[in-house]
Amino acid sequence: MGIDAQAFSRALPKGMILRLSGRRALETIARSAGDWASAQGLGPLFQTRMTEEGNLEVELVPVADPVIFTAEHDRITAGFRSSNGGPGFHAAVVEMMEHLDRKLDLGWRWTDSEGYDLDETEYARHKDFAALQGSMADFLRGLSRAVVNTPGAGNALCLPMGLGLTEETINCPLGPQSPAWAAQIPDLSAADLRDMAAEFFIWWDRGLTPATWEGLLRAQLWMNAPWRPAYSAADTLTEQQIDHTVARLAALGHPLPADLAEACAEYATLRKTTDQVPAPHGIGYRKRLVCHFLTENWTLSLPGYLAPRTDENGSGWEHPALWLGLKIFELPLDNTAGTDISWPASFTGATREIRPGIFSRKSSRDTDPDGSTQMAVVISQRPGVRHLMLMTLSSHLDWPFDEFDDWIGSITCPDLQPRPTPSALH
Repeated sequence: MGIDAQAFSRALPKGMILRLSGRRALETIARSAGDWASAQGLGPLFQTRMTEEGNLEVELVPVADPVIFTAEHDRITAGFRSSNGGPGFHAAVVEMMEHLDRKLDLGWRWTDSEGYDLDETEYARHKDFAALQGSMADFLRGLSRAVVNTPGAGNALCLPMGLGLTEETINCPLGPQSPAWAAQIPDLSAADLRDMAAEFFIWWDRGLTPATWEGLLRAQLWMNAPWRPAYSAADTLTEQQIDHTVARLAALGHPLPADLAEACAEYATLRKTTDQVPAPHGIGYRKRLVCHFLTENWTLSLPGYLAPRTDENGSGWEHPALWLGLKIFELPLDNTAGTDISWPASFTGATREIRPGIFSRKSSRDTDPDGSTQMAVVISQRPGVRHLMLMTLSSHLDWPFDEFDDWIGSITCPDLQPRPTPSALH
């Protein structure tokens, strides 16, 4: 469910002499789009990439869906979803498309062969920005009705799949809201609805106003900031994008709200090489536990500021404060085998039933001058197969071990059959 738009070119991009096709056409579009973005002052927020399928993704800002360009034999197809960006984002994409038309003589067509609008908001043809904002506000009303009518579902609105999901909040592009927030929206007047929509969407105004830059900063800190030192090129790019947004706001003389200023200061501190971790509140969903889908069977929730690592030895997460290693095994069982579980000798802790059918034990905590290490094994047994998860936690600090039980307790292994009770285990 979203607000989508699509356009077809009447011709392939114009080159120096001939029309360009295939990858060359998309590369030309990427360069021209980059020229437009540079003139807008988007800096590193603007990114382009070629996909494995041979399409071009043009990302105006890192907190909204990219525009997808496809080169066909005689035309270019462009499509985008703007509902997780807002009306200002939608208008900016159309402006970029018009720039491409002027430079490359594409001749965008925004209607299908029967004359129906391919832009759901009709903005691309009519340029009525007030009507575009109204379309986005109406879309928010529809989203809220879906949430109200389906309790317990739809608790992430206009966000990437799985981003910041919790039981207690409805998570939105600029941060979490309460269920009561959604419940009031269906009955709001048109004027109040627009006010609510202006606070929901990242890019509400036309153009890159101070309010737009503020929304982009808040959304980047909420969705993208890792709240730790950079461990990858993607982390470094995120730092550059946030720095650019802060610099743009400073150049405009726009003061930050207290919570946003506090978040910027905290992020600046945590980016340094330090074993400090963020406070588990405020702006930033990665400050909290984030669910990881490890395999088709296992899920695990961990602090979002841990950096994922995968190598020949298995998966893991790291941070200056800790290392958490993970290995998953699947062991076939003889159908005549009993249901008892023989725990490895080093796992001497009490058996814990995490949830029906999933049991765990921990080893003792081994300590040396460099820190401590503790292991846990989690077992799920199904007909003919036993699933094992082996976790290894290492840290020179105490607090990760204090939270280890909570991380273990978040583990799920869906579609379990009834299992023996802990009393059957040894």
